[in-house]
Amino acid sequence: MYARRVDTNDDGSSLQADIASGLRAVGCHVVALHAAGHGVPDLSVSHARYGRNVWLEVKGPAGKLSQKQREWHAECHGPVFVVRSLDDALTVLGLVT
Repeated sequence: MYARRVDTNDDGSSLQADIASGLRAVGCHVVALHAAGHGVPDLSVSHARYGRNVWLEVKGPAGKLSQKQREWHAECHGPVFVVRSLDDALTVLGLVT
């Protein structure tokens, strides 16, 4: 078995943690799922304005989905979005003005 990789910012900090923190700051409920592996998206997010839960797969600038991730996304019964920044995540949730 291998360690689950977490995408990072240019400075080495966790991109996923930064996105989760930013989403929480605007009232989102965020659950980190990256440790689940098996293609499960990195974050489960909900916000009252959006009205439902979404799955966010966090990728760095050059990050690509693995085969397991593509399979999981195809089988998922809810919206899954690939995000590369907090702005991407806010846009998906309709929280950017």
